Amino acid sequence: MWTYIGGIKRSVIAFFVVAALGLFSMGFLGALLYYVVFFALPASFPDIDNVGGDWVWPATIGVGMAWSFGFLFAGAFDRYVETRLTNSMLRKAIYGTVLWIWALALWWLAYASR
Repeated sequence: MWTYIGGIKRSVIAFFVVAALGLFSMGFLGALLYYVVFFALPASFPDIDNVGGDWVWPATIGVGMAWSFGFLFAGAFDRYVETRLTNSMLRKAIYGTVLWIWALALWWLAYASR
């Protein structure tokens, strides 16, 4: 198991850094992630600037912190495709896509559970 974690050590480091950043940024990271994925959310979801209520601030903090798990998912998936894909640019694009899909899923859940 430790060799596997060593293979995704950058993703593990990013997990801890982004989890702390999600908490200490007081929701800024979550709001920034919203702007990255808002065009893919359904039109019935309002813009974050027009949303109010007690759920908004905890949701932005929670999404920012939960997004850190995306680095573990992306690192594990990158490790899986490492032997199948030799193009490093394609692997980096897949890594970023996994992070984007995870942010989209988190905001979808945040709006659905309000």
